[in-house]
Amino acid sequence: MRPVVRYAFIVALGLLSIGFGSAFASHAYVGYHWSYSNPAYHIDGSLYNLNMVDGSNPATLTNGGAGKWNGFSNFYLHLQDGSWGYYGSESLPSSIAGETHTYVYPFTQTIYNTITHLNVNLRWAAYDCTSCSPRIFNLDWVATHESGHWVMLEDITDTSSVMHYLYYSGYASVDSHSKQTVRSIYG
Repeated sequence: MRPVVRYAFIVALGLLSIGFGSAFASHAYVGYHWSYSNPAYHIDGSLYNLNMVDGSNPATLTNGGAGKWNGFSNFYLHLQDGSWGYYGSESLPSSIAGETHTYVYPFTQTIYNTITHLNVNLRWAAYDCTSCSPRIFNLDWVATHESGHWVMLEDITDTSSVMHYLYYSGYASVDSHSKQTVRSIYG
């Protein structure tokens, strides 16, 4: 969904679809940025409500996905208790694995908060199982994708990118095009 400012609050909503939806041509929400290069997030207690079928820790996998966006630009996303932004879970439509809401000040386009929710109704693990019934989703991949929205990247059609608009667990690392885009925003 393209960015829309509503009463100075929500600007971007990144939805990771499980086989539905449309892709975006551009790779970044142009003009939107954090006022500082090291935004913090915390793990909301609701994240532990995810159905982890392999017994892995959802916070560990989420932190790993967020951390993949660090180290190649001046942007540094980090864990900090008490921060406004968070990763959590809630009941989402069955076609959505995760969603990210980004809040900005309306006239400066400066981000002041981001929230990511993962679908509590799905089965999660540190791996993907497309042949399992019901399907098992790779939390590391989804956390990496949703964290890409924290740095203001949009969903794209390139299946080799973690920012592909459909759940596609083949690539859980940050691709070179996404790294270049982040560098162009944050240096």
